[in-house]
Amino acid sequence: MIGPWIRRRLAVDTGFSPGETNLAFAAQVAACMYLGAAWAAALMAAFPDVLGSERTVSAVLCVLSLVGAAAWIVVFDRAPMWLLYAGMVFGTLIISVGVYTTERSGNGVALYVWGVIYAYVFFPRRGAAYYLAAVCTGYALILRLTEPEGTWFGPWLLGAMTLATIGLVVGALRARLEGELRRAEERATTDQLTGLPNRRALMQDLPAAIASGRPHRLVLCDLNGFKAYNDTRGHQEGDLLLARLGQRIRQTVDGRGRAYRLGGDEFCVLWPLDAGIAVRDVEHALSDHATRLVVTAAHGEVELPIEAADADAALRTADTRMYACKAAQRARDAA
Repeated sequence: MIGPWIRRRLAVDTGFSPGETNLAFAAQVAACMYLGAAWAAALMAAFPDVLGSERTVSAVLCVLSLVGAAAWIVVFDRAPMWLLYAGMVFGTLIISVGVYTTERSGNGVALYVWGVIYAYVFFPRRGAAYYLAAVCTGYALILRLTEPEGTWFGPWLLGAMTLATIGLVVGALRARLEGELRRAEERATTDQLTGLPNRRALMQDLPAAIASGRPHRLVLCDLNGFKAYNDTRGHQEGDLLLARLGQRIRQTVDGRGRAYRLGGDEFCVLWPLDAGIAVRDVEHALSDHATRLVVTAAHGEVELPIEAADADAALRTADTRMYACKAAQRARDAA
């Protein structure tokens, strides 16, 4: 019963977002590190003569490491940020005691590597730098107490340089990864033709707007006459028109709301009710009278959260009203 539960906790996909610490993922990794420390301490307790360790101290460290792992598995995604720091301090103390009680403390720098990597992956840069400085200081103290007089500085300097280099490399890789993820997210939420946010971006923004408690208006627009324009002037000219209209609608709502291209000839605008944007301004921005092939916009609007409690309901309502508007426009043109 317990084994499968632990495996599920450690195997769940927690995801990763650039620029922020995923606490559930950090808890997973911390639990694995504590389990690794428990395994190392168990080996030190089982083979004290080979590893130059003290059996009793190693057994205590093994138990403490198992307690730490169990705590992270139980806490999991409820872990606050301060608990990451506390867990790192506790784990580093376990490592330090293990290094201090071995006969070859100069080789203990390898045990600190995992903590440094963890700090530079999950901590803010300043917090990771503070942790690295604290580890190097503590390691110097341990060597000063355990190594013969005058022989501790060389191993400490080599170990400190090693830890600092690892920290810098991991920090640089993290920054590169976050940059790539941020650019990938931008590409995934941006319409390549117009440069406007796309449907995926809208589906991210709508729940936030509804949950904000601030009234918003969602306006969904579909172009009238675009198919004739596209068929007559060609797809390249049609794309250029869409790009121009996208630029115009962006300028119309810039700083007050957000415009989206949902695909094809569908555009959408979301703004707070007190932003001072009029629906007629949106329709005007999405109209083109430069040629005899006139392009206009039909719209459907919905007020959030009064008329729709979630994103799907908001889009359905706006879509229904938009097609009702198109039907009314066709009836007027036929008359």
